[in-house]
Amino acid sequence: MNLWMGSDPEARKEKTNLWIASPILAESHASLAPCSIHVAEFDVLRDEAVAYSELLMKSGTPSRVKIYKGVCHPWGHWDGELEQAKDYVRSTIAHLKEAHSVA
Repeated sequence: MNLWMGSDPEARKEKTNLWIASPILAESHASLAPCSIHVAEFDVLRDEAVAYSELLMKSGTPSRVKIYKGVCHPWGHWDGELEQAKDYVRSTIAHLKEAHSVA
């Protein structure tokens, strides 16, 4: 159970409509830090990830989304075996280094 969401079903329902729980609901998406989104092809959140990235770009916030073909939601945990997961780790590290100007 998520501590922030709590155990009361009504309180949880109200909180799911807050931008802090779902950033796509924020009033503005301008002037945010650049965004790098990594999502599996077979992920229930894939379309939302793409929509959020598009919304950020329309608002002038740099964003990129990478969809990892042929994998499902927890693919990133398999970086010891799965090539897509290894690529995810490499890509995430590269984007963080770029964002923080680290060589």
